[in-house]
Amino acid sequence: MFIASRSLCPVRTLLPITLAGLLLLLACPTRAADAPAALEAAPSDAHLVVIIPSLSGGSEKLAAMNNALGLDVPELRDVLGRFKTESGALNGLDDEGALLIAVPNVSALTVPGPTKPLLVIAPVTDYEAFISNYQVVTEEGSDIATLTLPRGQTAYARPIEGYAVLSPVKAAAEAYQPAGGPGAAAMAGKLGAAGGRALAEADAAVYLDLEGMAPVLTPLIDVGLQQANAQAQQMGQMGMDAEAVKSMQASYAMYAGLAKTVLRDAAGGLMTLGLTPRGNAITFALQFKPDTPLAQMFPGGGEGPSRMLTDLPDKPYIFAGAMDARGMDTALIVEELLKHLPAEEDAGMLKMTRQSLPMLKDVKGWAGAFYAPAPGGAMGMFNMLQIAYVDDPAAYMKQTRQQTQQMNGMTMPAGAGGQMTFTTTYQEKAMEIEGTPVDQYSVTMQLPPAMQQSMMPLMMMMGGSGYGGYIAAKDDAVLSTTVTDPNLITAGLKAVGAGAGIGADPALAELRDEALPDALAMEGYLSLTGIARTANPMMQMFGMPAVNVPADLPPIAFGLGVEDSGLAYRVYVPNATVKFLIDEGKKLQGNMGGPGQAPPF
Repeated sequence: MFIASRSLCPVRTLLPITLAGLLLLLACPTRAADAPAALEAAPSDAHLVVIIPSLSGGSEKLAAMNNALGLDVPELRDVLGRFKTESGALNGLDDEGALLIAVPNVSALTVPGPTKPLLVIAPVTDYEAFISNYQVVTEEGSDIATLTLPRGQTAYARPIEGYAVLSPVKAAAEAYQPAGGPGAAAMAGKLGAAGGRALAEADAAVYLDLEGMAPVLTPLIDVGLQQANAQAQQMGQMGMDAEAVKSMQASYAMYAGLAKTVLRDAAGGLMTLGLTPRGNAITFALQFKPDTPLAQMFPGGGEGPSRMLTDLPDKPYIFAGAMDARGMDTALIVEELLKHLPAEEDAGMLKMTRQSLPMLKDVKGWAGAFYAPAPGGAMGMFNMLQIAYVDDPAAYMKQTRQQTQQMNGMTMPAGAGGQMTFTTTYQEKAMEIEGTPVDQYSVTMQLPPAMQQSMMPLMMMMGGSGYGGYIAAKDDAVLSTTVTDPNLITAGLKAVGAGAGIGADPALAELRDEALPDALAMEGYLSLTGIARTANPMMQMFGMPAVNVPADLPPIAFGLGVEDSGLAYRVYVPNATVKFLIDEGKKLQGNMGGPGQAPPF
């Protein structure tokens, strides 16, 4: 069936259930409300639980998706039937029930050996009929049955109400106790309000007891850091610049410290997947323990970012987003980040990060758009407008000027003994737009010859060896651009407060309400229209036809909800967008001489 036992390759023996589980994780909306209830069958102290609320519901939805998107993938036509055939579970399985895969303690996964104490909690209508699918050996006076699975593996099974519990380790099956109602409530409590809502809406979920896992994972982070540092030292011995090695090790230490801090304060985590008739979503939720430092950084509140998004000029964009920082304690967040940054003299590129982070303490909101370049434009693709919302715009602009000036003459190791040198300029009141003074800045990078070729793509994006733009203030907004295009900063100044920018699009409002988390603090949108407009000139240079994106094609949406010391981050891909990508992939393959089929992604 689907339990690894004596095989030397547990991944291979787990393949049937893993494949079916991963596919079913994509779609189970017909039984979404069962995800929290299914926790009652999980071990209350389990570190990790995968929940598939409905086997048949997911299989049917995948078949519908396969048909609607024109995927024509045979394996998706009847995932449940294929799973039952390959696993041998032809009798007694409850097709409509919830399947759970539990890891009681993740430390067991780090122990060498092919057999891991996983628990598969399979829904059954008839336990005896279910185990009769396999060779069965029972012991008098014990409810544990020994099963020989289709590929020769051994599994141990026992019944509980509505389920068969199976494990390749007998002791794990014997020790299993279902959480029941109180235990499930305690597990859900570790997810907080944001995570609990995500679980209740889930089509499938992976539950993580991060508080329980922390004592196991924290030492592993230290081991990983030691290994990464050793590899960096080896790279130094092979000729990498000593300062570059030191910078790499400083970065490793920073990321390891941040990861350990999250584990220190986290209570629970969740990943959910869903497929609806209109789009696909993946959600990550994280809840911090009460009164911990990280919990205090994310209290929630604020008005949401949607109004800020209306301040961005309504032009074709690649990515547009906004954040309301008033639901987060940015001062505490900055202080925590600074703790993990290495000392300036050891930081290399992180030196600029250390200098710029304190400015975030004053930011109460942010909006920005990465715009598609104008047709025939020669300023590269690094075409961005940013807006920082602050209480004192003049002070913020002064900080920006000082930071830019501090970069002038800064050097960084660039490998093989070379250095990257920054040259910056800043001119106050370089021009005036409708009575508003506008500053101008530039940042130029001088690269060593050995680095110029590898950095060529980035230079092309920036339109040269650096970037520059304009900075201006209006009301509580400080606007900055990354191109010296007066039209962009002018459009930005006109858009602030007018309420007619990108965020005013009714389609975005509908997408936000339908697809993104509650208590929204951040939202962003990736537009295929802007991507196509950027890529089409290059495609046509190579003799390929331009991509024509429908005007009403919805963007890919991103959102972060912040609520009661909890976070919920979601990525949502509309089905119309998926279908368009598949169809364009077929066209592209056909134009390249392929068989006219979609690429295998």
